[in-house]
Amino acid sequence: MITRTTRRLAIAAMGLCLATTAWAAGPNFTAFHTTFDQTLTKHGIVGGAFAFEHTGDKPTEFYFGEARGALHQKTDADTAYNWASITKTFTAVAILQLRDRGLLSLDDPAVKYIPELRQVHDKFGPIDAITIRQLLSHSAGFRNPTWPWDCDSAPDCAWVPFEPTRWAQVEAMLAFTNIGFKPGSRWSYSNVGYVFLGQIIERLTGDDYEVYITKNILMPLEMRQSYFDKAPYFLQSHVADSYVRAGSTLSVQPYDFDSGITVSNSGLKAPVGDLRKYLRFLIGDAKNPTYDMVEDTEYNLSQLEADFGKEVAQLVDGVTKLDKLTYGPSAEAETLRKMVVAMSRDIRVLVIKLADRLHNARTWAFVTPESATRKARETLDIYAPLAHRLGMNALKWELEDLSFKA
Repeated sequence: MITRTTRRLAIAAMGLCLATTAWAAGPNFTAFHTTFDQTLTKHGIVGGAFAFEHTGDKPTEFYFGEARGALHQKTDADTAYNWASITKTFTAVAILQLRDRGLLSLDDPAVKYIPELRQVHDKFGPIDAITIRQLLSHSAGFRNPTWPWDCDSAPDCAWVPFEPTRWAQVEAMLAFTNIGFKPGSRWSYSNVGYVFLGQIIERLTGDDYEVYITKNILMPLEMRQSYFDKAPYFLQSHVADSYVRAGSTLSVQPYDFDSGITVSNSGLKAPVGDLRKYLRFLIGDAKNPTYDMVEDTEYNLSQLEADFGKEVAQLVDGVTKLDKLTYGPSAEAETLRKMVVAMSRDIRVLVIKLADRLHNARTWAFVTPESATRKARETLDIYAPLAHRLGMNALKWELEDLSFKA
């Protein structure tokens, strides 16, 4: 079995970008806080908030202005905002959960779960070629908007719903839907593609989308003030107003509405503190076992190759083999370094392993002193010298600093 941490790092290696610097004593937000307030004031923003989450640093939040201008209600830690498009990330997590439970494959045809898609016009080939993976990566060829048909009675359009609220409305227009480019050949942002993913979640689980996400993501992550659509009565007073500006005029927009069938591509309401919890989950946190409820899985190499290809699977396999090396007290450091290099037929395996060790080192404050000391010695003997030989000096210095600190 491939460990959860190794799998996450290996998948990230497909678009590897190493951040090898960190604040030694934590960031100082005093100047930024001042600039934040000045900038929002300059542009006439009624209210806002800022949150910072970074491995090893103390979380930071601060607030500006008013949540409801007419009532002069100040923003605070309980103020809930309308977060647009963020549910696409929930949808992706949910699809991967279903994949991990063996209920679907990312390379399954979307029509396997949504046969209505056979009505779509695809001049590039059979609609069966469009996969769940392509829907997730916006590369299936579907249009951007959920509903591209405009009001035909302008300027009297107040009666027109912003977007469809029921699946039947989307389904009725599938025969008028066109695939815009060869699926998999490029990407183009698609809201309607994520409506289809939401349908797959509902049909496989038997839950409404909002129910599934609440039970399997929001509740395990303790995002207790996050919710879909209309506010619960006991949280209504915390919802911030939304505004549209026309010149110098601000118009308050409805904040309590049902996002309907678009919920899997749109948003929800939440305070910044809850979104920090979600961000912490996305970053990863070795000391928080709750995250296992959301993402841990028995995931083998053949499944990884099927989902991400042979190249990524080989990288994961290489890193996994390195994880099995035993660093005993009598082991010679130079011998072990040679073994690590010999086992890494692809230099990227070493890069990933060094990134893995750096991520691990940044969490040593949360493990026992004995474990931290042992890993620090391994790092000084094996990994810091390897980083030096690869010319990754910034990473080497941080590994050494964290090791001496432990």
